[in-house]
Amino acid sequence: MNRVLRDLDELTALGRPDWGLTWREQEVLGLLGRGLSNRQIAEVLVISEHTAANHVRSILMKTGSSNRTQAALLASSTDQSETLTREPSGRTR
Repeated sequence: MNRVLRDLDELTALGRPDWGLTWREQEVLGLLGRGLSNRQIAEVLVISEHTAANHVRSILMKTGSSNRTQAALLASSTDQSETLTREPSGRTR
């Protein structure tokens, strides 16, 4: 846990990191940051639970997170949880 917190401090100091996430992965990361399960993410985004799980796996690989809790911490530390309310065009939903 100390290593995770140290990594988060370093990422926060660098500003909002870019892990090469797609727009949809950013949405999923924001929902992870809010503590939603794959099933809940699927319901919110109107996708299958399997697709939600695939997005979560991709996020874990791209961010180097070992588990969804670590990814959720990354989301909350970088304000990714706000991503859900914005569309790619910058408009709010």
